Amino acid sequence: MLTREPGVIICRACGTSNQPHYKFCLGCGADMAEAAAPPNEALQSPLVPESLGDPSKPQPSAHQTPARAMRGVERVRDPSESARPAPPAPRSTQVGKTPASSPDLLTDDVEAETRRNCPRCGSLNPVTFRFCGSCGLNLEGEGTGAGYERIEGKEDPLVLEQRPTDPEGPPMARLVLMLPDGSPGGEFLLQGTELTIGRDSAPVFETDPYLSPQHVHFHHDGDVLYVEDAGSLNGTFLRVKQQQLVDGDVFRMGQELLRLNLIGGARKDEQGTEVGGSPNPGFWGRLSLVVGRKRDSSAFPLFGDETILGRERGDILFCDDGYVSGVHARIMRHPDGQVDLIDLDSSNGSYIRLKSRVAIEHGSMLALGQQLFKVEAP
Repeated sequence: MLTREPGVIICRACGTSNQPHYKFCLGCGADMAEAAAPPNEALQSPLVPESLGDPSKPQPSAHQTPARAMRGVERVRDPSESARPAPPAPRSTQVGKTPASSPDLLTDDVEAETRRNCPRCGSLNPVTFRFCGSCGLNLEGEGTGAGYERIEGKEDPLVLEQRPTDPEGPPMARLVLMLPDGSPGGEFLLQGTELTIGRDSAPVFETDPYLSPQHVHFHHDGDVLYVEDAGSLNGTFLRVKQQQLVDGDVFRMGQELLRLNLIGGARKDEQGTEVGGSPNPGFWGRLSLVVGRKRDSSAFPLFGDETILGRERGDILFCDDGYVSGVHARIMRHPDGQVDLIDLDSSNGSYIRLKSRVAIEHGSMLALGQQLFKVEAP
């Protein structure tokens, strides 16, 4: 008989406690689909947290299945939405009260002493467990990394198999999975001149339910590598140091997903009648927290030439997001009306959602779903 504990499932084979979303037992590596109890016995737990910002509720790691939900990011397999309510806030507003404590792919100092990463899928696992809860890999094996054995004549098992569109073409680049501690994980070789990848492309992608089956497209033209979103649900984000923003642009900092909307002058209808509304005290734009598909939460008015975003100091604060730096980024409005997003040497970077094809260089960082990849030379 399966033992029930709050929020866990006990393996029938070895008695180890496992989270409901684990595919394999952390103690013995048994397939939890076989080791788990029937539906009426097993403790059921939702895959997406009810409140994304509530630290009292369990938040799965970005490298576990399912991945931790970021504001505005939805599971592709189940596009139901969950949002953390937050009241509208004036300038110098704090969003939340306490720093976040749950792990995420964009930080390198989370639970480093008590957890270790699976070299196959990147999932975080307690150091006391022998098997990965996401892919079942033996974490205490000998050979080329935990659970791997180098076989003569075989490719390095850490370089994951791809499904290229043009297998005979030259390699464009490598996508290197960045683990929470900043070290590289699995690699994916971009082969040929045209390649579209997503959740169904390789094991390094399949554990992330926030990736679309066809998520991002790469194109190699001469010496230039281009990337563009392939119509994915949650978008493709490129790390930027400084980026011009236009109306409707979406960018990411830490776990915050923000959209810029510009506020123009008085509008008139086709007959020349101005649309009525409250007097504008000088706002030229607003930042909205994106919490789901076509759903916003708090909105922050923008005025003046400069707005500082951060966790500890600035005009708009995100105090409960441990992945936002103390002073993270600046929104700058120039005299000619141009608006720029400027990263202030933050630890985890600022990312712009791509709306068209852009050229990238080796060393560029891409946020896909809940995973972070570095583009390296082949």
